Amino acid sequence: VMSIGANVEDENIIKESFKLTKNIYDELLPLGARYCSMGMSSDFELAIACGSNMIRVGSTLFKE
Repeated sequence: VMSIGANVEDENIIKESFKLTKNIYDELLPLGARYCSMGMSSDFELAIACGSNMIRVGSTLFKE
């Protein structure tokens, strides 16, 4: 399951979007879901706190 956080400044709204993804992932676990990929370079810490087990931080690693 993969998502990005809501594209807003309000961290609470972003957190809610991560929680929704985590709930979907939890429902799919019995069917074999393995990864809950949430977060990007700007919000990966919040994503991990919300249950992400895979993050995407490409812009941090590959800055122009």
